[in-house]
Amino acid sequence: MNSLYLSLLIKRFLRYNGSIGFLWLTTILLVSCKTAVAEETLIRMATFNSVPQHYVKDGRLNGYVASVVRCSLDRLEREYVVEVSDLLDGKLRLRAGAVDALFAIGESFYHNGRGQLSKPIVYEKFYWYASGGQEPVSAEQLVAEQYSVSAIFGSDEWFYLQTEGYRVVRRPRDSNALLEMLTNRQANFVLAESVSFQKAMEESEFKNWHFSKVFSREVGLGVFFSNNFLAASPGFLPSFNEALTSCLFSRSAVQ
Repeated sequence: MNSLYLSLLIKRFLRYNGSIGFLWLTTILLVSCKTAVAEETLIRMATFNSVPQHYVKDGRLNGYVASVVRCSLDRLEREYVVEVSDLLDGKLRLRAGAVDALFAIGESFYHNGRGQLSKPIVYEKFYWYASGGQEPVSAEQLVAEQYSVSAIFGSDEWFYLQTEGYRVVRRPRDSNALLEMLTNRQANFVLAESVSFQKAMEESEFKNWHFSKVFSREVGLGVFFSNNFLAASPGFLPSFNEALTSCLFSRSAVQ
């Protein structure tokens, strides 16, 4: 009988940021696929909590993107391990070769030349959000007048703002932190993904607040595989994309 096994292991890492040391948790989800495969074929993957696309709840990796990745790898009968930490840690581990893949992310200068992105699994829309009576302004004004802005720390948006001359403040780790920054007047504008930011608002005490928003861009997100992994696994990416397409079709058919 085919079976899917899930085990949960908590590892503690010490990270040091400036003069403040802090502990945080990395969740490792080990999934054994339908058939036994050689140990060397294990795919080491990293992800991060991004509701509703991929997030840990009750010791299990949930979300639409997570289910599509799981479906695709099951179709290929590949064994894999998923580490859940935060986005920046996942990117650093990918660059260091500690993991083979990271999801779900988009095309980025941060990864150029380091690997290849799968077909998009989902598309996300990003908006500039402001609270209260703050009037929308152009991107040129944001830079020229040095409004305080922010985005999720370690995200492509955060690095983009840093390199383009915006006055980036603080290092928020998720949409809840971005929301808190706006309501506490710690930033004039934040650049955030619409679904996760809306969910953060709905689950907070600020769900009745007025937030203005201006569309920024739409991004296709997929699984980014490192060059080293792809070189060691010839033909994997086309096969993965084919399986991914089948999984996307089967899920859209029942929605």
